[in-house]
Amino acid sequence: MCLSDDTKDYDFLAVTCASGFSNLYIELADSENSENLLTNETYTASDITISGNETIEFSIQDIAEKKILTLSDSEWEIGTYNYVLTVGDSNNFDITLKLARTDVEGCCSNTLLIESLEIDGEIQEDNSTIFKIPINNLD
Repeated sequence: MCLSDDTKDYDFLAVTCASGFSNLYIELADSENSENLLTNETYTASDITISGNETIEFSIQDIAEKKILTLSDSEWEIGTYNYVLTVGDSNNFDITLKLARTDVEGCCSNTLLIESLEIDGEIQEDNSTIFKIPINNLD
């Protein structure tokens, strides 16, 4: 791990820094049985909208044999971003994403990362790469 500007201590060809944050990954899951609602096609891209910033975009990607909702925004930088994710006719989720930059020095410095993520006011695990949203009202 790279934690210093002292280059004599590190073989930079062997150092792997986590890439900067660029996508937010969300799994939409049935609250009763945890089944992925995009993989089983209960919902498709046409059933999903997101609002809050006109530069936010989403796609559905296959990740680890599941279909995952992927959010991205070309304007993400340090700060707090508020969105409303709508799935189907009756599922609305308030998402608050707070981004920061690493404060370490050296080759891994200044990397954009998630400082916190809240979905409907509930703080999500900060070590997750795919955040799960349980859905109660299947349309």
